[in-house]
Amino acid sequence: MRYFASQKSAVVIQDLQNDVITEGGVWASSGAPEHAKSQNLVENVKKLAGRARALGVPVIHVHFIVEQGTPGLKLNSPLFRDIKSGNALVRGTWGAAPAAGLEPKDGDVVLEKTRMNGFYDTKLDTILRGLGVETIIITGAWTNMSIEHTARHSADAGYEVVVASDGTSTINDEWQNVALNYALTNVGVVATCEEIGKALELGAGDSLGGLHVKSPGLYDLVGGELQKLATGFLFTEGPIWNHAEDCLFFSDMPGDVRRRWSEKDGISEVMRPANKCNGMTYDADGNLIVCEHSTSTLVLEDAKGGRRTLASHYKGKELNSPNDVVVGNDGSIYFSDPPFGRVPVFGVERDRELDFQGVFRIPPGGGEPQLEAEDFETPNGLCFSPDGLQLYINDSTRALIRVFDVAADGSIKNGRVFFDHIGSGDVEEGFADGMKCDELGNVYVTGPTGIWVISPESEFMGIIKVPEVVGNIGWGGPEWNEFYVCATTSLYRIQMKVAGAKASYMRDRMTVAE
Repeated sequence: MRYFASQKSAVVIQDLQNDVITEGGVWASSGAPEHAKSQNLVENVKKLAGRARALGVPVIHVHFIVEQGTPGLKLNSPLFRDIKSGNALVRGTWGAAPAAGLEPKDGDVVLEKTRMNGFYDTKLDTILRGLGVETIIITGAWTNMSIEHTARHSADAGYEVVVASDGTSTINDEWQNVALNYALTNVGVVATCEEIGKALELGAGDSLGGLHVKSPGLYDLVGGELQKLATGFLFTEGPIWNHAEDCLFFSDMPGDVRRRWSEKDGISEVMRPANKCNGMTYDADGNLIVCEHSTSTLVLEDAKGGRRTLASHYKGKELNSPNDVVVGNDGSIYFSDPPFGRVPVFGVERDRELDFQGVFRIPPGGGEPQLEAEDFETPNGLCFSPDGLQLYINDSTRALIRVFDVAADGSIKNGRVFFDHIGSGDVEEGFADGMKCDELGNVYVTGPTGIWVISPESEFMGIIKVPEVVGNIGWGGPEWNEFYVCATTSLYRIQMKVAGAKASYMRDRMTVAE
């Protein structure tokens, strides 16, 4: 479940009225009350609505209301004829009232309708657009009819649709499952009320000064506004700071060029073609280690212009495409190996030879790559904790970060989930890609709307907002407290109040040069 920006979401509660879902109502004999009870419908929706209100998310009730005798109600279908013959949902009656526990609260919006679709002949769309809503969370009765009608209209109108699987009901599980698993999965997201509540809470917080704040501690980390340094590229990646030259090197993968930026000189090219290089780092001796997409190799470039291959194959098969790389305390080199370099634009289209996507380690002094983990879907960004004893690895399409303990021999073990729900895993909205750690142990990872900041205790602290999809991030500056952001067509920088976790080349401030 991705997060939902609370300021752009609304919860719709539709048709949860006594005649529809309560014992003694007009449709009591249909099985609707029993199914609502088996779904724990009223309590689930009540809890979700309460969480939404606490976050400032609008709650909109849409009730089916007719006047006595149903004047003006078109009796063109059995449902509407049943309303008339059953004297159902008549204004002012118990049957038309909301089910106990779902009464509108102060600040809620209440609308009335006389058709199945919550949009038909109501002001629902006008209200939603006036509130700036982009995501509609739909709860209510008659999943296979009213809910489906409203969801389809929502999708056609351009809204993102979320349907609460246990916040909706019909007459039995068979009808419910057909509606959820066939029709509604094609127009939106189906999730439980608990999952939706968590997603709303994850996307809540004040948007102030370029920050989406979940914890006040975020203000202790970020020291300035996001600054655009350069733009006009295709897709920027792989930022690495060169302390000796006081500059940043980065890649423009689709353009197949490596560039240099400095405060003094601005932008210049340093390599073209650049084998569509991606992640880069330095070792303790000042050698540049580069992940190359086009060649599916990990290479080392020394200060004199020499170049040698560190890894290109595993057990005789070509690597997928090394993506990100870090160097451990003992000199071991760790790299992720997803297949992103085997697709057009970001690499060279070709078949894969490996049937898995792994994380590898090259022992100190070199040697064949050793497979450290192969149970990732798309391993991507890597970073160490400040002491180098834990390795964080994100899994882009699973939208999560795992953390491993680093053993004395350099191998990694005891992998567990550190943080999940970093968006939906969709590259177009921004997913877990580049990742870095600061000197306090906070983890920074790319995600939807910018850079997500997570405490060492896995607390979501907030988002450093960036106006473009972020591909990678890196520490730099004389004190390593400048944060460089490669985001689609541009290069950005933000001043921080903390410095980056010191890799060996940062600690020793080696004399390094391209």
